[in-house]
Amino acid sequence: MVHEAFVKLVSGQEQDHWKSRSYFFAAAAASMRRILIDHARRKKTLRRGGNLVQIELSDFPACAGDFDHSSRLLLLDEALTKLQDVDPQLAKLVELRMYGGLGYEGLAETLAITVYQARQKWQFARAWLKVAMEESDDRGALAAM
Repeated sequence: MVHEAFVKLVSGQEQDHWKSRSYFFAAAAASMRRILIDHARRKKTLRRGGNLVQIELSDFPACAGDFDHSSRLLLLDEALTKLQDVDPQLAKLVELRMYGGLGYEGLAETLAITVYQARQKWQFARAWLKVAMEESDDRGALAAM
């Protein structure tokens, strides 16, 4: 996936917009997000067994089969899209942190905020996304019934 993201960055239109290191990381995070979401959507298609329940064999029965990465990734993307409408800077912070792998110092530098603000915004964004994902998941569970 990293190779695919690099190829898209180097060959794409986004290369012209790299005014600084910050812009590069923002473009890389956005590219990685798109690749992961596309991968998750492909994995959920019927042709690839998207209607089947995946059960992992585990020594820990409580953990077996209760976590589907593709579904969680799609829920996160949906919640992140909603957050973009509410607070674009907060959505960019989440994208840089989760898909770009930036720490608090990198977030602060990229978004031109303090490290303290980056930590505070990350804590708020995590809580907001958790609630939004749970609401979406509950609606999805109700629709499946």
